Amino acid sequence: MKSFVVLLVLALNLQDSIASPDLLTEKRAEHEAFGTNWCRHEKKRIHLNGMGTETGYCVGNGFVHAQFKTLDEAKEAFDRRPIGTCGGITLDIMTKLYTLRRGPVVLEDSDTKDVSWTPCTKAEKAVKDEIKQKEIGWDLYDGRYLGEYCTSKYAYKTLEEAKAAYRHTNPPGKCGGITYENLSGKYTLRQGRDPQDSTSGEMTWYPKRDGSWKVEAAGKIEWFRHENKKIRLGAYCQKGFSKYKFKSLEEAKKAFEAGPAGQCGGITLETKKKRYTLRKGTVLDESEPGAKQVSWTPCTAEQKSILKAEAAKNKGWIKNDGKYLGGYCTSSHSFNTFDEATAAFRHTNPPGKCGGITYENLSRK
Repeated sequence: MKSFVVLLVLALNLQDSIASPDLLTEKRAEHEAFGTNWCRHEKKRIHLNGMGTETGYCVGNGFVHAQFKTLDEAKEAFDRRPIGTCGGITLDIMTKLYTLRRGPVVLEDSDTKDVSWTPCTKAEKAVKDEIKQKEIGWDLYDGRYLGEYCTSKYAYKTLEEAKAAYRHTNPPGKCGGITYENLSGKYTLRQGRDPQDSTSGEMTWYPKRDGSWKVEAAGKIEWFRHENKKIRLGAYCQKGFSKYKFKSLEEAKKAFEAGPAGQCGGITLETKKKRYTLRKGTVLDESEPGAKQVSWTPCTAEQKSILKAEAAKNKGWIKNDGKYLGGYCTSSHSFNTFDEATAAFRHTNPPGKCGGITYENLSRK
């Protein structure tokens, strides 16, 4: 009977080691609910506090091992330590081991592309939760990878580009998922279907089985508007797109976001033909004389800051780009600046009797 029990336990442990995506999702949810909430730091290592490599690791107090082959093992060992014993985990790329290191945590730049994990601060957790809410259709497996590359072009600079490429394979979703290689800094399409433990700190995004990965996150791209500018027309965006010209800005933006990543530079309104066009270029030229064209491009970091400041200044107003309100309101209805228009709106009789404010790019009022 005793040998039967031993065999049964071994069999259960073996079954548990063959981790399906569903089982991994269940384990991860349980760990986040009852264990440490982790934040990842690329190209960083936790300083060993100048005490030598042996004393800088989390050993002692009955704990012998501080080096592990997998991230999951290291995280479980961290949670078994008394609170405050360890500062976090660093993957030593040279040895391919996940190491528990003492606190207090001092993160140093790593020339060897080490990766570290520390318990999230309150601020870090808020950012992490915000990012998680925007993730649609994908499960993240930190410290895991999928085997074999998929498709002839498989490496991308950003996760969004990789996701878009995944959705546009033929047939859609023929690849297993996406793995981030921290050594190359690329997001790669992979054939594998079972996330495996990584010795180099890779991350994997696995598509949800309900097919929700097919739906792109709403409002994914922040757009910046360029008055009297056109995107230099090297060519329209046609490869991978069913059409490149649209009657509304909203339609053009949706097509841009749903299309193959990296194919288009932005959108230009051709005012004479009254159509919004997807264009490959990224160079902005002055609009043709009298045409008063308008263009939209994905925001740079600096442009995002400009929009944020603008939104704070114009608090109380909702901006609907590419839309207009019908019919002028009041005898004096045209103003040179937005501030003048908002002041006039507030001082109508009764206040706010007009529906809103529309900027006419042709009259510039």
